[in-house]
Amino acid sequence: MSSYLKNIVKLKVIELGDEAAAQFFDVSKLLVKQWKNGSKTPSLTAIEKVFTEPKASTVGTAEWEGRKVTILQPFYKSVHPITHFGILGLLDRTKMGAIMRYNDAFIAHSRNNLAKMFLDTDVEWSFWIDDDMIVPWGNSAWFNQYSGMNLPERFAGKHILNALLSHNKTIVGGLYFGRHDTGRAVYYEAMLETPDGIAENARAHDAPREELRPVRWTGTGALLVHRSVYLDIQKKFPHLAPQHASEPWHFFSNSNDAVVTKINSLYDDVSLAEQEIRDGKLDLSKMEAFLSDVRRQLSETKTEDVRNSRLQQGEDQTFGIRAGIAGHQSYVDLSVVCGHIGSACYGPHNTRGR
Repeated sequence: MSSYLKNIVKLKVIELGDEAAAQFFDVSKLLVKQWKNGSKTPSLTAIEKVFTEPKASTVGTAEWEGRKVTILQPFYKSVHPITHFGILGLLDRTKMGAIMRYNDAFIAHSRNNLAKMFLDTDVEWSFWIDDDMIVPWGNSAWFNQYSGMNLPERFAGKHILNALLSHNKTIVGGLYFGRHDTGRAVYYEAMLETPDGIAENARAHDAPREELRPVRWTGTGALLVHRSVYLDIQKKFPHLAPQHASEPWHFFSNSNDAVVTKINSLYDDVSLAEQEIRDGKLDLSKMEAFLSDVRRQLSETKTEDVRNSRLQQGEDQTFGIRAGIAGHQSYVDLSVVCGHIGSACYGPHNTRGR
């Protein structure tokens, strides 16, 4: 955990005082003192509580009855003017709602809260768009002018929401690239540092073309998600549930999901074995077999944890992996090419490197 994140918790403790801080974080005074003196590392929940303060996060909504899609906008300090104009081009009050959360520096926390607000509606689809994206919205001349991609009209003139909805997949994104001159396509298979990953990234750079590609996860910069994805993640990962009334579900927060799930299962197994020992039903041979099975499960959990719960992975990876485990295949539409604004607008035309 970075010293910055530790320090914001420490400063909050100093600001409130030990007793008030214990109430604010809903922990013991001893733990608060340990955070303050540096002998214990603050939890992710504690850090999120600092970012949750009303003065630090303002929410704007535009919800209308009977809408099919809600545009979710997790903006921090500002949104690029071209992105803003593109959202205006997308927005149709007869079909869409919009929810915005800004001034929240913790992106996973911002996304979690937007997902909660979306689920509080009865809208079927959510569409995530980041504050640095250029998406096609039905005006090919505009898209080519501001993206610099010079795509054929049939691609530059696409409407991203119509295109993504047409596939009837529960989680599907547009194609975009990292914001530098060697930027890779932002989906799992194209990000791998392997021969297959390099070849996949080269295929993505040959876009646009009419192809819907199944992927392990794809970026949330321009991502359509059906409400069933969130609901099924809730069922599959109950440990992501809010711990306090003010919290959202932790759809995007990093967590060692495999470890938590297996610990809960092993706890039940050990409790049952303990009762059998008391009842005289577990002899030495059964005990040895039981311990061997526990060892096997722990070994499998270590492997699964490395694969699915990397602490440095982005919140989009975390969400996409969870969606897959919950039964929802992710896709990327290679016909819907989006721009990613950095020091330039990046796309397949200028991210091939040297």
